[in-house]
Amino acid sequence: LDARQAWMVEFRRGLKLQLGSSEIERRLSRFIRFYPLLREPVGKRLKSIDLRYTNGLAVRWRSDVMPQNGQPAADEQARQACNRTRDRLA
Repeated sequence: LDARQAWMVEFRRGLKLQLGSSEIERRLSRFIRFYPLLREPVGKRLKSIDLRYTNGLAVRWRSDVMPQNGQPAADEQARQACNRTRDRLA
């Protein structure tokens, strides 16, 4: 909880959730619902998820993990994962 009464959760493995200062339970529920859809692309790990948006969330991937040979670039994998998640929700 920061000085502006905004909540952030940080997990042991480094993932950070930005929850903001209102509707905390609703935002945590959204995280629980969407987390299984955010399958991490090969060579990438989640860095943070910003749940402060009214109708969605923003995902940031860690950039310190190298992609494996024969796999698309990590940025392309992240884009494909986001598209798959969007398509499942449509």
